[in-house]
Amino acid sequence: MNITDSVNSVLIIDDKKDEVEGLIEVLKKNDIYYLFYNPEDEDSPIPRKNRQIIFCDLYLNSTTTKLTGNIALLRKTLKKIATPDFGSYGIVLWTKHTDEITQVMEKLSIDQQEHSYNVPLFIVDLDKQDYLEENSFDNIWTDLSKKLENNTAAYFFFNWRASVNKGADKALADVYSLSPDYQEQSKYLTYLLSLLAVNYSGVDLHGEKVYDGMYKDAYKAFDELLSSDLALMQAEDKVDIFSQILSNPRETKFNEELDAIGRLNAKLLIETTDLHQERNLPGSVYEVTDSSSLLYIPDEKVIKSDLTRIAIELTPPCDFAHKKVHSRLVGGFIADIPTDTISTKKQLDKFIDQYSKKGAEYSYSVCPIYYNGGLKLCCFDFRYLCGIKNEDLQDSNKFKLLFIAKDKFFADVLQKFSSHASRLGLSMITP
Repeated sequence: MNITDSVNSVLIIDDKKDEVEGLIEVLKKNDIYYLFYNPEDEDSPIPRKNRQIIFCDLYLNSTTTKLTGNIALLRKTLKKIATPDFGSYGIVLWTKHTDEITQVMEKLSIDQQEHSYNVPLFIVDLDKQDYLEENSFDNIWTDLSKKLENNTAAYFFFNWRASVNKGADKALADVYSLSPDYQEQSKYLTYLLSLLAVNYSGVDLHGEKVYDGMYKDAYKAFDELLSSDLALMQAEDKVDIFSQILSNPRETKFNEELDAIGRLNAKLLIETTDLHQERNLPGSVYEVTDSSSLLYIPDEKVIKSDLTRIAIELTPPCDFAHKKVHSRLVGGFIADIPTDTISTKKQLDKFIDQYSKKGAEYSYSVCPIYYNGGLKLCCFDFRYLCGIKNEDLQDSNKFKLLFIAKDKFFADVLQKFSSHASRLGLSMITP
């Protein structure tokens, strides 16, 4: 990995600028933008934009050599700089003592759990004294690349960002090249983007020029173009980050692992932002507030009554594209996972089996999934099927849009439902 291909912006935090002049020269030589910041200098400009790497001296306080005081100053400095809008970054810490970086990691881990500020994604160490003794920072990128290759989190961060930048450039160039005439470019590209949006959403315009949220579908369609280009870029990576035997460092911390898995599932499976109840999109999941609804699973059919009753829009995309007036929905519920009483996989499996009726062909469940501030079990019961008028779905007094199942989630539920609905079976006389 050539790290100079992945980095275009660096922040240097130090109280002695003369010690990093050699580093600054290397950054200039590689056309990498940099900013120097001295936390003890009131006139030093506070960085506001993202820097992929922060080179930081561990001992920033010139009045003390105590490690605890300098770690406190480092945390205070990062809190001032790394606001929520600062973006993702990693830290290269100037130190030659392993125990020192371990203590830094312990303190920053506390900050991460408390969400005190935008903490670094990774921390690696280099010894600044080595470069000062050689009077040259020329080998720093080679040294840093080797260090990063031994740190999976750091290596993946840089390679993925580099591939995204290259993939985005290619996707943009491929589409923009379809309109080489600059005078008509804006108009023609708008037309092409509208084709991508309509193809993505499946909406039949019927002569209408635009529909609500069309520009957002254009972005999503372009994301798919980027995805294919990314696959090509990432296939060029020669380092296998999974070359070593995999192990789970949280094997004895089941609840922490459960939380991480639930949050990953949420990012993979559901969309909770930019929701529009008036659009009736396939995959939309609503809260069913009317207990008399055919989609509302009655109390006697579930273990507990204090569940969130839900329904998922399973209208096939082809019907949606042709302006259907009714939507096909399947009922279900969302249950909180009692993490205070569940501490093993066996206990979680038992909880899922109780709620989702293990083995029942009419039941479909996803667990764990992080939603609305906690870990949930999401379950659909294919026996509760109903056609609902579009205007009723748009009535928030009857249905409240909670989230939208992403493509793979929606497709899997639709496939499982179709299999259940089309099962044959045979009625016969037996002795």
